[in-house]
Amino acid sequence: MHLNEQTPSRLRRSLARHFPHVRVWVGSRADPASGLRAPPGRAMLRTHDSIYAVAALAPIDLARLRDALAQDEIDPTALGNVRLRIGSAPARMLAGRLVELAAELDNASGVRLASRPPYPVHVSYHWIRKDGTLEIFDGLRTGLGDTVEPGERRAVAVQVLAPSVKGRFDLVVTLVQEGRFWLEAHAAAATAVAPGIEVD
Repeated sequence: MHLNEQTPSRLRRSLARHFPHVRVWVGSRADPASGLRAPPGRAMLRTHDSIYAVAALAPIDLARLRDALAQDEIDPTALGNVRLRIGSAPARMLAGRLVELAAELDNASGVRLASRPPYPVHVSYHWIRKDGTLEIFDGLRTGLGDTVEPGERRAVAVQVLAPSVKGRFDLVVTLVQEGRFWLEAHAAAATAVAPGIEVD
């Protein structure tokens, strides 16, 4: 709900007439959980554009609520068992053309992976030339969909944009936690390589 349509206190009162447990907070569309990370105040009303609410018959577990809305910083040492596999990659691609590549993410780590702010985890890629030099480091980002909990496996349709120049390239598909690190630096199995793709 947008702030100019309602106030947090009015919404809280309205919901409390029907539910014994109500949590109302302000946040931004880009980061809905931001208001759950800090105590509420008038400054937040000026800097956030939306009101969020949860109303329930049972007590609200704030930690679970926050987990459902946010991805926190991941400890890189906890990622050793995250695995990324790609299905069959095309042998040839047209320069500058977008393709979808089937991948499977196996989260055998002890941490949850989600494409949610403030530190979303995405699938991305690098293009490496035949001589080993980098053509593209920061590939397009593909979200994970729902949270991938520890022990879960998820199919991901990865969006890949071919280089704009012709040549033979290796496609390195990996994961990145935005604003933090590329997972390949901490978990070798979080990277899958499709070698020798001809770009025409």
